[in-house]
Amino acid sequence: MKKWIVSILLLMLALLLGGCENTDQGSEVSYQIYYLGSSGTELVTENYTPLPDTETRKEITEEILDKMKNPSSLDHQKVLPDEVEVVNCVLRNDKQVDLDFSEAYYDMDNVREILVRAAYVKTLTQIQDIETVSITVNQLPLVDSAGNEVGIMDADTFIVGTGAGINSYNYATLTLYFASEDGTRLVKEMRNVHYSTNSTLEKVVVEQLLKGPENESLRAVLPVDARILSISTKDGLCTIDFNADFNQAPLGTRTLPEVSLYAVVNSLNDSCKVQEVQFSVEGETQVAYQNQIDLSAPFGRNDELVNQVETESQAAGNSDIGVEMLFENSVF
Repeated sequence: MKKWIVSILLLMLALLLGGCENTDQGSEVSYQIYYLGSSGTELVTENYTPLPDTETRKEITEEILDKMKNPSSLDHQKVLPDEVEVVNCVLRNDKQVDLDFSEAYYDMDNVREILVRAAYVKTLTQIQDIETVSITVNQLPLVDSAGNEVGIMDADTFIVGTGAGINSYNYATLTLYFASEDGTRLVKEMRNVHYSTNSTLEKVVVEQLLKGPENESLRAVLPVDARILSISTKDGLCTIDFNADFNQAPLGTRTLPEVSLYAVVNSLNDSCKVQEVQFSVEGETQVAYQNQIDLSAPFGRNDELVNQVETESQAAGNSDIGVEMLFENSVF
């Protein structure tokens, strides 16, 4: 009997070890490489698996940058025009890659230029240990059509509406409001976003509020499970219908109900010029928000809750310690 039990255990162990070996072997990582579609006004993707001997982050990045110049489908185009080149690329230990483009970068029209940003950021941030991308042109920070520095970008910088294809993007600087550390006041946080033309700016603002603050000293104003069921604006009135989870306090915070509501109202007022907001939950306006605030009438802006003390921005580090040069002063 004991021998039979031992045999079963050994068989199970062998199966487990065999399973681990199979998991390790052939675990190839596939990437989505972004190109221009045939119309030249939208992004499309192709699956790509690096060569078997491509292992390091540097090697993978070089190979993917090269692949971005050579789409497999005849219906796809590389995102960079022939006259624009990636001159320099640096991998940093803070999970950032710096790309420097040639001066002809600014000859692109606005739609093409934003699609280039989106393609490089969304492609490169798939690589392990690359989370952000910084772009310079002729070694100077990239600026938008209004002369504002674009700054560091990540995959979430480019927002695509649910169910919508990736096409041209709008660019906006949002003024968002989150809760102070004690949950009793509103504090501003600025955020730059690119969002799909298939979405509305009002929806983008509320979705950014749902993501929560980037500043670690601030607190969420909406629960993570809250969802927008519908949103529309007419004559300065924005009507938002949330699911039932909206009617809960943000988990792990002491955010007051009025702070949560006016975070939405003030953010929409600053970013979209919305004058009033009508809230509803599952289509109902006759609701007491968190059992305290009547939602039946629209809400206008509230400046009394706003913390007037300026908060320190989270500046990105500029240290050159631990950088890895992929190539310099070369055409890629």
